[in-house]
Amino acid sequence: MVWYARTYIYGTTVKTTLELSDSLIEQSRIIQQRDRISLKALVEEGLRLAIAKRQAPSEYRFEPVFGGSGWLTEEAVKAGGLSAVLREINER
Repeated sequence: MVWYARTYIYGTTVKTTLELSDSLIEQSRIIQQRDRISLKALVEEGLRLAIAKRQAPSEYRFEPVFGGSGWLTEEAVKAGGLSAVLREINER
């Protein structure tokens, strides 16, 4: 199924075309009838969730599995040592 939508960019209406699989449309129709919502509302909700997921910071934190003296570069030692290096990595 091909779905058309209007998008407003800089005050101008732009038509957007989405090609969705038949199975996805069927699943959406079931949800639309059950929840009494429009396809537009369902698509907007899905886009908001996908965008929020991608904008959320990663829960991954780097933790070294070994340590010891001599394995940090001189620059890293001057910058504050291992804790500063880990803080810099985890902030990215």
